[in-house]
Amino acid sequence: MNAVLTSSPRRINRQSAFTMVEVLVGTAILGLLMVGVFGVMTMGLSITQMSRENLRATEIMIDKMEGVRTFDWAHQGQK
Repeated sequence: MNAVLTSSPRRINRQSAFTMVEVLVGTAILGLLMVGVFGVMTMGLSITQMSRENLRATEIMIDKMEGVRTFDWAHQGQK
């Protein structure tokens, strides 16, 4: 049994590709997404830095308040 393959006359041999407009729209969308991702990363890093500064300030205040709390106020002027 021999099978013969013939091409159908209805088939058109065309190459399929994206048009320039589709490529530009896709590139624009990708660019906007990348700008958004970098913006979120920058905001996250600045929030982390601010949180570290606030934590350090809180630690310094607690240390100073501990010094005030443990100060001997009754014997301050006596030597």
